[in-house]
Amino acid sequence: MTTVSKLQINYLDHVVGITERPQFSWVIDTPFRNCRQKQYQIQIADEPTFASPLFDTGLIEGSDSAQVRVPGFTPDEGITYWARVRAVTEADGQGISTSPFSGSATILGGLKDPDSLKDHFITAETEEDIKLSKGTYLRKTISLKKEVKSAVIFSTAQGVYQLHLDGQKVSGDELAPGWTSYDHRLLYQSYDVTDMLSSGEHVLGAHLGSLWYKSTLSFLMIHNFYGDYASLSLRMDVTYTDGSKETFYTDESWKGSDSPVLNSQLYDGETYDASLEAEGWDKRGFDDTTWRVAKPVPCTSEHIEAQEGSPVALQEVMAPTLAFSTPKGERVIDFGQNMSALPEIRGQGKAGDTIVLRCFEVLDKDGNVYTDNLRRAEQRITYTIKDDKPFVYRPHFTFFGFRFIHVESFPGRADLDNFKAHVIHSDMPQTGSFACSNPDLNQLQHNILWGLKSNFVDVPTDCPQRDERLGWTGDAQIFCQTASYNVNTYTFFKKWLKDLALDQTKEGGVPHVVPDVLCTSTPFDNWLLNRGTHSATAG
Repeated sequence: MTTVSKLQINYLDHVVGITERPQFSWVIDTPFRNCRQKQYQIQIADEPTFASPLFDTGLIEGSDSAQVRVPGFTPDEGITYWARVRAVTEADGQGISTSPFSGSATILGGLKDPDSLKDHFITAETEEDIKLSKGTYLRKTISLKKEVKSAVIFSTAQGVYQLHLDGQKVSGDELAPGWTSYDHRLLYQSYDVTDMLSSGEHVLGAHLGSLWYKSTLSFLMIHNFYGDYASLSLRMDVTYTDGSKETFYTDESWKGSDSPVLNSQLYDGETYDASLEAEGWDKRGFDDTTWRVAKPVPCTSEHIEAQEGSPVALQEVMAPTLAFSTPKGERVIDFGQNMSALPEIRGQGKAGDTIVLRCFEVLDKDGNVYTDNLRRAEQRITYTIKDDKPFVYRPHFTFFGFRFIHVESFPGRADLDNFKAHVIHSDMPQTGSFACSNPDLNQLQHNILWGLKSNFVDVPTDCPQRDERLGWTGDAQIFCQTASYNVNTYTFFKKWLKDLALDQTKEGGVPHVVPDVLCTSTPFDNWLLNRGTHSATAG
């Protein structure tokens, strides 16, 4: 039987934040030879059963199965839509047949005026925190007095954030809202939280860090490149079953506090003191009377736009393959694969014990820890144990490029079962593969794929480990075709190329890195200018 599969919208299974007419694509699966699509039909509904579709194209003559648009359909703000498609085909010896409808793909409509989020940024940081890269909490208790029909959160941060609702993370997104040319634009995220809400009290919370926005950035070691405060802007729209609506914003009624993240930076890693944990900070009943009042801060971006897809997320879990001591006596954990990842530590000690780990890529010629290629990047985790109970910890607002972990300090003997690695990169489903009888070529393909994973953490970087990790345009130009053969890069590159266009010079020059942090006010770019170049190429 011929079926329709892999229905996608803007080349995604689930697209969020869009306000323009989306494009649909699908795949026809058939056991028959020379199968040709003659007609197609797309239905769009605001509930998953399609009992009363809002849009129904009827059968349309045509062989198109990519970049198809539905006349008259644009998503409304905060509404979730389900779409499905079927096809009429003709195949050799089979005549004409009509497939069943495909499984559904979904759309969550974005904000009509995303720049309205610019007016609602709040921070828990103080003036003394401007030069720091620590973590902070924000929380707010709200009351819903009626039965909830639907609820959507639109949120973003200057810095990075993890969004919580009643003690649970709202999504699996990591390092949101990602890195854009922040001076020009900042992305917001869209979350359908209907299933997490009911009538009664709820707690909205966020854990914020600095990362690209205000921690040390580039090999020029610039701090506060884009702004001074890690801050959150949030809007939650609730629709009740009686048809009434209520909207909640971040404002000065929110409370804030320092989190146990004492320092978290792109290159240097994270310092975390578990003794400072505030259990239940994101749940009902928590006493926040000693927390400070959140303060408003300005938005430093010209515009706010929707993130449509390809969020950074934890993709797979790697177990270490070997634990050993080097000739110098250094304790090392080997994962057998170079990657961008977040180490997970588990163990047990006593209050005040400190774990210190350093992530690195290679051993030297004698088999000892080698970190010179990291330059000034520390890639270090420092974790202070709270009590004598078993613990599990994973860094919050950074990532590391590594194969090995040097265990500098650990209670007891650090062994394989004390560690895991959560591979992190932008969400890009694999679409291509290669295998042959030659093991060297297979290893080359393996290396290509892992090099892609390691360097596609929201922007296409040159390296994931040292004091750089910048979006070099030359590297991306050379590798983009290979990347697109292997994974679905459509949304990833669509997002990054918008920043490239925004960062172009007046003459059309394409900067050496995008987002451009090697601007003319820095010694590096002056060095380039003195040699007659301000950009990598002209567009």
